[in-house]
Order: sequence, then C-alpha cells, then structure tokens
Amino acid sequence: MCREHKKTDVQSILVTADILAGRQADAPQEALQVLDIVLRELPTARYSPVGRSFYSPNLGRRQKLGEGLESWRGFYQSIRPTQMGLSLNIDMSSTAFIEPLPVIDFVAQLLNRDISVRPLSDSDRVKIKKALRGVKVEVTGNMRRKYHISGLTSQATRELSFPVDDRGTVKTVVQYFMETYGFSIQHTTLPCLQVGNQQRPNYLPMEVCKIVEGQHYSKRLNEKQITALLKVTCQRPQERELDILQDSGSHQVTPPPHDDFADKCLHSSGGAMNNNPMS
Repeated sequence: MCREHKKTDVQSILVTADILAGRQADAPQEALQVLDIVLRELPTARYSPVGRSFYSPNLGRRQKLGEGLESWRGFYQSIRPTQMGLSLNIDMSSTAFIEPLPVIDFVAQLLNRDISVRPLSDSDRVKIKKALRGVKVEVTGNMRRKYHISGLTSQATRELSFPVDDRGTVKTVVQYFMETYGFSIQHTTLPCLQVGNQQRPNYLPMEVCKIVEGQHYSKRLNEKQITALLKVTCQRPQERELDILQDSGSHQVTPPPHDDFADKCLHSSGGAMNNNPMS
C-alpha cells in the first residue's frame, strides 16, 4: 500500500513537471493538487490560514465589528486549467478575528459597559465564558506564558485560594501575585480566567492577560457584527479588482517565479469578475 501511494506521488510530480515544461497540455487532478500544495506553502507560513483562505492584518485596514471582534482582509487562491494554460484564480474576502486586547478591555467591549462600576450578573458570566472559552491568552509582564482559556471561576478573584506546596500551605490569588511577581491586582471583584484541566486548574486574573493576535472567530456573529462585516466586503467590481492586483503584488500573495513558467502558462485571474488573464 505504501509503495503504491509513493508511486502515485512520483507520477503526479512527473506529470506536473511535464505540464510546466509544456510537454503535456492536459492537467490531471492530481497534478493540480501538487501545484496547489506548492502555491499554498508560502502564504501558509506568512498569513493566518482559515479553511482555504489566508488572512492578515497587513492586507488592508482592520475594521471593528463590535464586542471585541475585528475584520481581517484575506484572499483565496486556486489553480484552474484554461484554454491558455493554467490560471491562478485569486479573490479577496474578509472574516472575523478576535481583537488582540487586554482581557479586561475585551470583556468591557463584549458587555458594552464599564465592568468596574457594578458586579457581573449571571448572564454576564455566561456571555464572557462563552466568548473566551478556547481563546489563547498571553500573561503580561515578566511572566510571558501562553494559555488556552478553559473556563471562568464562579468566585471573585479576592475569594480564590490554592495550595502552593506539599505541606498544604494555602495562599490567595491576590497574595500569590503580589509576593511572586510584585503585581497588585486591582479588579479583585472580577472572576479569574481558568486555564489547564479541571483536575489541576490554574487561576489567572483578567488584568494580567492579553489575547494573542491572529485567532479566527468561528462562533456565530450577531446581526450588528454581520452588518459591519458586509459593509467591509461590499465593493464595486473595479475596486475589488484593483485590491486584488495591489495585494497580490505588494504582499506577494503568489510566490515569485523561479523560471519562465509564470510567463508561459500561469496567469493571475481576479476572481469571477474578470475572465481575462492578467499578467
């Protein structure tokens, strides 16, 4: 089975080489898949992949969507056979990412209020827990470690304590951060973020954590966020084509050609709105 699979891979590469050299006109599906893998290598390393698209904050201005989310511009690319040879089809898109904010600021945006004015309600806690579960955060200051949020404590930060050694010595979270890191926790009435598993949970005060950049928001958007995202993606065909040409050139959406293959048989096509190959 392994030898057969390896033989198929070698054949696909040889066929692909023949196509690029102009010795074969037809492009089998396996050969197109090989080319697709090669063309995805550079953007996968450079951008944030979401499905078959790639996104970056540098591919256009970020737009706020509300409740701690923002839109990132991105692109989709695919190889397609045409009468003139192979065509590289590129189209632009936008999707929602979580803003790389301090968690305190993210929660304030999520609830649309100053969270230091009054205690969180049960519905507030549910909303925060739902929005932050699975999100990667970085501990600020001199700690600089990254964690995935698994939940939210039911108690306020000032009420939390845990054993710090095998002798059963217990310290509060507030006391521990002051003695260990010299950090005075201000928002002691807020719950802590819970990281790690349920058997050995770790407690992190919200104010010492920042959301790591580049996390796609895969949950359902509300109506206001959908409307804001649609405004970002709504463009005239001419504007969309210009953006595709600018981004594919200035940000190197496609890898630089290593021979005359690009001149002979690979054309960049600006999505469905432009059927004429563009060099």
